[in-house]
Amino acid sequence: MDQALAVRFRFDFDDLRPAVRELHVVDGRRALPGTAVQVAPAAPRPRWLPRLLPVFPAGRPIHIEVLGSGAFAGLLLDSLVAIFATAGAEARVRVVRVDGGFLAGCPVPDGLPPSPHATLVPTELTRPAVAAATALARSHTESLLVLNGCLPRLDRHLGLDPGLGLIRVPLVGRGELEAVRWGIPPGLVRKGFGSGCLAVARRVVAMYSQGPQ
Repeated sequence: MDQALAVRFRFDFDDLRPAVRELHVVDGRRALPGTAVQVAPAAPRPRWLPRLLPVFPAGRPIHIEVLGSGAFAGLLLDSLVAIFATAGAEARVRVVRVDGGFLAGCPVPDGLPPSPHATLVPTELTRPAVAAATALARSHTESLLVLNGCLPRLDRHLGLDPGLGLIRVPLVGRGELEAVRWGIPPGLVRKGFGSGCLAVARRVVAMYSQGPQ
């Protein structure tokens, strides 16, 4: 055979092995925005405010979204942030405030879950406000309508949909507004309004616990 036409053939079992690809675990979390700020707990903790147990597994912070730019929405968000930070301090629960909401977890949350565990839609007790808030709540999953005032007799007059998840918070008073002036979390000033905010906190924690693990 002509040496110029000879072809060397080499067989290696390694050639049959599948290529090994590096695997990455993706949990769907997004990076925290640059505006995220960790919130310090208030001291001392009010007597009526119980301790928050460490119910958030590591790496699974709760994400609460609060929609709306009105005064009540701002007071509610400030109050919930203070309640989670203060009630969870002894359990090493840490709170990070982000645009339009906050996260709470142990250790310090370092990423946003794929979607909020609860979306709160605060509303004043007027027909136009309730109509707008209802439409907003219907456009979000896991939403909860939060009413500024405990007046169930107004429900029919306001056109409240009984099928929507809702919770009532005692009407914001002068004490809460004065607290804003002095830089004090409004939800920690009076037991009445504070207990209403605490009920909201318990409701969203229950929604978190009942969601997909």
